[in-house]
Amino acid sequence: MYSSESLSDLGWKIDYKMIIKASYITNYGNFRIKNEDSLLVQHDIIYEKNMEEPENKVVESKKVILCVADGMGGHLGGELASRSVLSFLRDNFAKIYNIRTVKKVLLKSKNILNTIASETRSFGLGTTISGMLLKDKKGIIFNCGDSRVYRVQKMYLERLTIDHSVVQAMYNSGLIDEEEMRTHPNKNLLTSAIIGDYSQNHPVIAMKEIPIKEGDQFFICTDGLWESMSVDELTELFFSCETQDERALKLNQLSLDKGGKDNITMILFEILEL
Repeated sequence: MYSSESLSDLGWKIDYKMIIKASYITNYGNFRIKNEDSLLVQHDIIYEKNMEEPENKVVESKKVILCVADGMGGHLGGELASRSVLSFLRDNFAKIYNIRTVKKVLLKSKNILNTIASETRSFGLGTTISGMLLKDKKGIIFNCGDSRVYRVQKMYLERLTIDHSVVQAMYNSGLIDEEEMRTHPNKNLLTSAIIGDYSQNHPVIAMKEIPIKEGDQFFICTDGLWESMSVDELTELFFSCETQDERALKLNQLSLDKGGKDNITMILFEILEL
C-alpha cells in the first residue's frame, strides 16, 4: 500500500478531507440603520442580519471557504454589493481550487457589480472582501480592501492581510503607527475594492498561500470590528476566552461598548481534523 505521502511524491493528486468549526456574528452596530456587511461560511451566506449572539457551523469537506464582505454605497446598495460578490463566489465554488482560480473568480465578480450599477443607477456601489479557501493542507488567503484575516498564535494575533487603504500606505511609509491606523481621519479611504463603476479597471486582489494543520485557528473580520478597539484590547479579550462562541460574543459586545459606529462582522474558525 502506498501512503498518502508516497502517492504525493509520485505526482498523484491527494484530496485531504477536513472538519472545521466556525462561529460567526454580524450586526448593525450602534448607529447604522441597516447592515451592509455579509459573510460566507461554505455554502451559507448571512446578510442584512442584526445578530445578538453568534451562530456556529461544522463543515466537513475536502474544500472549505470562509469570508466576510463590507459593502459600500449607503442607500444605493452596499448590502447588495457585498451579498452579490459572495453569491458569485459561492456559485463558482466548483471552479476555485488554487490562487489563480480564486483571483480569477474575484476579478470576474466586478462584472456583476457593473451590471447591478447599470440596472439600478447605483454607480460606485462596492465591497471589500477578505477570507480563506482551505484545500489540500493549504490555506489560500485573499483580500481586497480593509477587512482582515488573522491567524491565532499562542499569545498573539498574526495579521495575514495588508489593508488596501490610505492609512496602510502611511503606516508602510512610517508616517503613523498601527494604533493611529484605526483613528486617523483618512482611515476609511480605500485604495482598492470591488466596485461597480462601469469600468474595466481591475481591483487589486492580494493573495497568499500558507500551510495549515490540525488545530490551527483563524479570525476574519470587517473594519467595524478591528477599528473599534486597540490591538492590545483585541488581543487581551481574545485570549481571555475559552471557546470560539465566547470570543465572538465578547468581541462583539466590546466593539459595541467602544462605540459600534459601523457594522460589525466576524468569523472565527478552527481546523478540528485534517
